[in-house]
Amino acid sequence: MRAAAFERRPPPEPDPLVDALYAAELGHTLALTGRASLRLVDELFASLPQLRESVPYAALRLLQQLATDPRVALRAACAQALPWFSDVYPGLVEDILLPLAADSEAAVRAAAVDALVDLLATSSAPEEVAARFRAASPRVRDVLRRAESVARSR
Repeated sequence: MRAAAFERRPPPEPDPLVDALYAAELGHTLALTGRASLRLVDELFASLPQLRESVPYAALRLLQQLATDPRVALRAACAQALPWFSDVYPGLVEDILLPLAADSEAAVRAAAVDALVDLLATSSAPEEVAARFRAASPRVRDVLRRAESVARSR
């Protein structure tokens, strides 16, 4: 019997998002701060609905890394993405959201308001979450006040 011939194929092209998600899942950082490519960022945000279902922890950990990026728009986008995960990993969402609520840039804090509205709405202990935000810096307390105002108006 003759052994089957196997066709040699080149290895698949690396996928930066898959690599970043894998590293995030394992707790590794890929030195993405300030260097994450637009392709990776665009693919991440476009894939959030699928990532929430398939690898929510890895996606959220990747957002956590990107939330420290020097680019204001990227930090704001990370805050806007957090509601996708509020009901799945509320503690981690809160950990990511607190520094974003204290951000020096108004655009990031504005995005944090909407994420906090969602976190408070989905939390099993919204008063405890609010208390932690109340105990933080004046910027964070302002984000909390704005979030509570938005929640009351809905």
